[in-house]
Amino acid sequence: MSAINIDYPRGISNLWVERRRVTPEAMEKFGVTENGISFSPYNFRNTFPDSRSLLLAIDLLGEDLVGVEVGVYRAESFCTKLQVCKNVKTLYGVDPDAPYSDLSGGGGGGAVGMEVDAKQIDLAREMAFHYIEWSGEKDRAEILEMTSADAAAEFEDESLDFAFVDSYLSTQDVIDHLEDWYDKVKVGGLFCGHDYNDREVYEGVQQWRKLRNIETRISEYDNCFAWIKREGETK
Repeated sequence: MSAINIDYPRGISNLWVERRRVTPEAMEKFGVTENGISFSPYNFRNTFPDSRSLLLAIDLLGEDLVGVEVGVYRAESFCTKLQVCKNVKTLYGVDPDAPYSDLSGGGGGGAVGMEVDAKQIDLAREMAFHYIEWSGEKDRAEILEMTSADAAAEFEDESLDFAFVDSYLSTQDVIDHLEDWYDKVKVGGLFCGHDYNDREVYEGVQQWRKLRNIETRISEYDNCFAWIKREGETK
């Protein structure tokens, strides 16, 4: 769970939920003009999202970056990347916005860690679009409401500067989702993910790296893993 600023919405009572996102009436109400932003955006720079350990690495990776976050949920991590990493030209967010049973991130061992039903997904989706809309960074954001495999098929190989994968629900999901995205990252790009302290995720990453014969040094900290893709690590 992310730590939340004093100016951060704390629940549905403080949350403006608008399925059509921005209507002319809402634009007037919230002070958005056709010429630009005249509202005070949410401050995600002082929050603590799942990918906080990776922000410095992304920020030092180069200019005009194109990256992807697979597994968006409420988009707190997504919005933090956009606000902190001004070198990111476009950040794609991938999430099917479908109910799920999470076998990872909840202690591992094959036990269901978390159940997320349709109403929770509906609220998370609304919050995600709301946060992105009022982050002040929506022009650099693209959301793909698709599965990992379907979204990955939309990208050319070696077209991304970084990929952050946080969408798997089991060891097999880890293997599948890493396989979906690894070839999409450029040589010299950053490949990373979350929940590495969970047994399901750890075993999935290790099995997949062995299958792909990847021996590049892997860095692990704060429940995240990351490494720099090197020459020869494509199919």
